[in-house]
Amino acid sequence: MNIVRATEADRKVLGPALANAFPDHPLYRWMIAEPRRRQKMVSWIEDRVVAYGLRYGVVFTDDRKVSASVILPTDGPGVTVSRMLRTGLWQAPFRAGWGAFRKFLRFSSQMEAIHRRHMTGPHYLQLSIGVDPPAHGLGIGSALLTAGTDLADEAGLACYTETLLERSMEWHTRFGYAVVEETNVPGVGPIWAMVREPRART
Repeated sequence: MNIVRATEADRKVLGPALANAFPDHPLYRWMIAEPRRRQKMVSWIEDRVVAYGLRYGVVFTDDRKVSASVILPTDGPGVTVSRMLRTGLWQAPFRAGWGAFRKFLRFSSQMEAIHRRHMTGPHYLQLSIGVDPPAHGLGIGSALLTAGTDLADEAGLACYTETLLERSMEWHTRFGYAVVEETNVPGVGPIWAMVREPRART
C-alpha cells in the first residue's frame, strides 16, 4: 500500500470514499434527518471538500483510491467563503435545502471562532480524512495522517484539526495531536479542537 498525491482525475471516487467513511456523522445527521437524502448530500459535500483540497492544498490517497486526506496550508481559518464559492459550494442551499444550509453556516462560524482562538500564524489544517469501511484495518488511515504530519514537519509548522467523534480524537492523539479545547455544539454534540506541534525531522 502506497500513499500518493491525488489528482483531479481521482476526485470522482475520493468524494464517495470520504462519504462512506462517515455514514452517521453527527454534523450531517443534524443537518439532514432523512438517511437516503443525507447520504446523497454527504457524497456531494465530500466531493466539494476534495475539490477544495486539490485547488488550495494537498489531497493524499492510497494506490487503491479507497481513502482521502485533505490538508491545507494556511495562516488563517483555512476555509474561506470566496474559496468555497469557487469550488462549487454555492450550490449547497439548493441541494441540501436552506434549513440545512443555515445549520451548516452556524456550525462553520462556531468552528472558525475556535480555530482562530488557537491558531494565529501559519499552520496546516487537517480538513478531512477517511477510509472506505471495507478497507479499514489495513493501516491506510495512519499512513494518510502521517503523510500530512510529515508535510507540516518539513515546513516546521503545527497542524490543527477538529473532530466530533471521540474515537477520532483518541486516534489523533497517537500521532502527537493534543486537545486544546473541548466544547459542545447544540444539536451536534461535543467537538474537540486539536493541535500537533511540529517535530524535528531525523
